Amino acid sequence: MTAAGPINILKPVPCLILDNEDDEFLLGDDVLKALGIDIERQLELLATPSGDDGDDEEEVPEMSAGDNDAEAIRQAVEAMIQRALDEGFPVDKVERLRTIVYAHDVWRLVLGDDPPAKVEPMRIRMKTSCRPYKAKARKYAPEYQAFLESFNALLVKLGWRGGGEFRQTVDYKPFNAQTEPMAGLMPNLHVDLENVRSSNHFGLFDFIKGYWQLPLAKECQELLSYMTHRKIYTPKRVPQGSADAALYFQPTIERCFAALLYKHLLVWIDDLLLYAADINAYLDKLQEMLELTAKFGFKLSVAKSCVYKQEVKWCGKVINGEGVKHDAERIQALRSMPYPTNAGELQQFLCSTNWMRDSIVDYARLARPLQDTLDKVMATASRRTKHAATGIPIALTVQECAAYDAVKQTLADAATLAFPKPDAEMVLLTDASDIGWSVIVTQVSSWKSDADIQDQQHELLICLGGTRPAPTVVVKRVTLRRQRDDDPSGGPTTTSSGRPPVRPSSDGNLVWPTVEELQKAQQRHIVDRPQGLTRSHVGLLCSGERIWIPAPESSLVQRLLVIAHCGAQGHRGREALMNVVNRRFLIRNLPPMVKTFLGGCLMCQHVKGGKVVMRPWTETFRCNERNGALHWDYLHLGESFGAMQYLLVLKDDATHFCELVPCAVPTAAVTAEAILDWQSRYGVPRVWISDQGTHFKNQVVAERMNRDIVQVLRAMCLEAKVDIRDWVHFVPVVQSNLNHTPVPSLASKAPVELFCVLPAASPLDFGFNSEDNTFLEMGTTSRQIEAKLALLRARVQEMHKRVQVARSEQTRRNQKAQRGARVANFDVGDYVLRSRVDQKHNDKLLVTWIGPYQIVGTDEHSFRVQHLVTGAESDVHASRLKFYADASFEVTEEIREHVAAQGIVLTVAELKEHRWNSAKRCYEILVGWKGLEPIEDSWESLSSLYKDIPVMVKQYVAATNEVQLHVTLEQL
Repeated sequence: MTAAGPINILKPVPCLILDNEDDEFLLGDDVLKALGIDIERQLELLATPSGDDGDDEEEVPEMSAGDNDAEAIRQAVEAMIQRALDEGFPVDKVERLRTIVYAHDVWRLVLGDDPPAKVEPMRIRMKTSCRPYKAKARKYAPEYQAFLESFNALLVKLGWRGGGEFRQTVDYKPFNAQTEPMAGLMPNLHVDLENVRSSNHFGLFDFIKGYWQLPLAKECQELLSYMTHRKIYTPKRVPQGSADAALYFQPTIERCFAALLYKHLLVWIDDLLLYAADINAYLDKLQEMLELTAKFGFKLSVAKSCVYKQEVKWCGKVINGEGVKHDAERIQALRSMPYPTNAGELQQFLCSTNWMRDSIVDYARLARPLQDTLDKVMATASRRTKHAATGIPIALTVQECAAYDAVKQTLADAATLAFPKPDAEMVLLTDASDIGWSVIVTQVSSWKSDADIQDQQHELLICLGGTRPAPTVVVKRVTLRRQRDDDPSGGPTTTSSGRPPVRPSSDGNLVWPTVEELQKAQQRHIVDRPQGLTRSHVGLLCSGERIWIPAPESSLVQRLLVIAHCGAQGHRGREALMNVVNRRFLIRNLPPMVKTFLGGCLMCQHVKGGKVVMRPWTETFRCNERNGALHWDYLHLGESFGAMQYLLVLKDDATHFCELVPCAVPTAAVTAEAILDWQSRYGVPRVWISDQGTHFKNQVVAERMNRDIVQVLRAMCLEAKVDIRDWVHFVPVVQSNLNHTPVPSLASKAPVELFCVLPAASPLDFGFNSEDNTFLEMGTTSRQIEAKLALLRARVQEMHKRVQVARSEQTRRNQKAQRGARVANFDVGDYVLRSRVDQKHNDKLLVTWIGPYQIVGTDEHSFRVQHLVTGAESDVHASRLKFYADASFEVTEEIREHVAAQGIVLTVAELKEHRWNSAKRCYEILVGWKGLEPIEDSWESLSSLYKDIPVMVKQYVAATNEVQLHVTLEQL
């Protein structure tokens, strides 16, 4: 099987089998000729110059070393300035631009014999187990030999040569496998491009053969030597292809241009993007950038650079001040691709489109059939490389062809990604199922409160999605959901699944650092030591009297923090810990280490923070349908001139329409009769909600109306100068007042308008002529009546829609008013601490937060928690709980002992006997505890038991005949 398809060899041929990692066959000239392949003829055709060398970079005319003369560069710079004028550069500022670009010798047409850049050379670290690798000499065609000889001769003389038919590549894969990779991070362009927001002036600059401008450390040059057919060459500059080249190049350039980075400059390897909001600032930053370029000895390609554009194409994206979109030429090239015939072509198509998926909605679902096909055919391959995939033929089905066309169509609809605006409303839209998930983030510059969310003017920020739930996705969701209650920033934090020790200072595994261990730690990081250190009398590197501790020695730093924070140090706060450590040790980046350490200290969570965690208001039950939910509650109004003392309040959830029923006693019979009367007039509500019971478990919607009723009744009785016991006669007036008064929460509509579709009565109606009122003619035929009713329903629905928006706005304003509150988002199985705030009597020395407890159930407003020792369960409001650990926390005997040491609230089963304790000089009673074995009975002092269970103690003492015990109890 070959990339072109299967071939058949008609007769057996001898083979030589060699140990090699590649799964390839090398065929001799006789076998190739038997297959109809003439290698010599192919080489003749290859040697013939062609107009296309397959290079996707901008074509640069081949120039000799003499082309870097001043006149050639001057002509190229003038051409660059002219291109800037063609792009809209202001004519009145062209002389200043010309002065800036000519101020420094930084422009080159080809790389000549300039010295390397003035930066720290690249150093390579080899693995401890590496062995020298000897390359084998390869055979080359005569044309290749001639190219290698001339090319490497120029490398020795000048350093590089542009153009030509061939390119030299060095196979560094065996060497890279034995290299210790350099730690580094490439920029996140999606995030960094936000800095370009509102910029209208851009410049693009390209280092000429950027890697070759950087020096290679002398001790590492021999490691990167390479062999041609005649010689071995040793580079003195950084060659592209070595393992550390990119991660060395990027931070080196960032350090050189740090003054401009992320403010007016973005860097991606050897491509620079300069930007500014106005032309004067742009010219100032251009001058500063060229000064830094000259200072560090870099050379820019005058042919590939552009000093001015109003919209640029950088890293495959089209960028302007309004947003980022993908290159139209790249999109058109992808859309013109035919159906793939092998797995390599399909893999290339998916990789290319996946790079653009952040601006393509629903990409994951559309590409799913193609990805499944690729995974299926690549399952039999030894590697997932493009070379291996190219040899696997495929034929797409009708469904797969439809998916291929659908993905190409979405490329044409790819949206422009806007830059986040600080004053815009950000909208997060999420969806998930058992087969996939999606997240879309947009922004709305001008939010319209009277429009639905789909009618707002959205600008796309990013869209993400996937078709398979993966562990990495789950981790991200947990990170976003988890929120530590003691973190004032309220930011997302991750939780460790392991169990740190509760008392690390007394843990048997804690090893105290020694002088020898400190010396070894310093020696391992001797190259990263700070400046100005001196040796102490014991051989330790110190800064003054402080011992230097390398920050990467995380285990050593962790143990030092344990010693300085736990045990006798009493778990003091952050500043106390910082001061203790800084007095004795010098540790870089200590504050974030201390913050992480304190965040994981399980003991601190019991004593830090207030007694109650502020929680936001819960999401109240909402019903947007008329007569969809009915609330009722009893309001006690006191005595009247009759038997009536209570008022039953019935209220519709959506429209606030109410009915008031006076009654003598609040019984179920009265409630049932009132609800039946409601149903006979308006129909059966689907949801019934009683406002009786503990309020943090029950809705309190009717309570809000009760306040209005009491307020209105007080005012009416006072204004009418009647006795307050005459309140029964005012009930119909109050009901009318509540139902006919427009309120802001209903979009300035009255409840009777929304519920009964009747006009609201007003005391101001006397000023209008009732004869001028118009009436709705319903018609005479059934069709006319149905049409009028349909119109009436549509208008009612539109009115309810406006009310729904108004209520949502009110909820949003309420939530803004309590931003300091933190959302409780515990899961069943999580471990939490419980506050002692509700205990009436407790010792001041007891910890504020006890536990941990495990959550075994959730309610709308509370959580059901279980004690880890007794197993007792209780309902606790979220404000009395704070997060301790997730469900993976391991409960050991140490944890149970830790919980028991805090004091357990147990129920007394019986008081068995008493005694006089002469040592403590007090009476003690033997207590039998409910849920515990008799062997666990304990002697408790009479005074402490009397505080907690006075009734049982009195009953026990009354049943005894000991006079002194009676006297002691009376003295308490």
